[in-house]
Amino acid sequence: MGKRDPFRTYFSEVEELDEQVKNQTELQRFDIDQLKLVGVIVGTATPTAMVEDPQGMGHVVKVGTLMGKHWGQVKHIRRGEIIIQEEFRDFTGRRVSHLVPLKLPEDEESPKR
Repeated sequence: MGKRDPFRTYFSEVEELDEQVKNQTELQRFDIDQLKLVGVIVGTATPTAMVEDPQGMGHVVKVGTLMGKHWGQVKHIRRGEIIIQEEFRDFTGRRVSHLVPLKLPEDEESPKR
């Protein structure tokens, strides 16, 4: 458990990684901290949000959208923020789950009541 299969060649693992890189989405080419949340629509059956990449291109995201270099997935879309769950392996080989909030800039949020 949690260790490399000794009967599989190293080259098959490299081929799998190459295949994963080919199947990445546009948003998986950037780190999450490079993306900027520019809009959120909540109160509907399928909440959506828009993020902007470093090149200024906008992308619509929904719950389940993959984003970030560490195979992050949008878990929640709330008013003013989205929550992305990233999974990676630590130095011992265990899978670690990490929640990353991406928030709207303060001056662009809805007016305070």
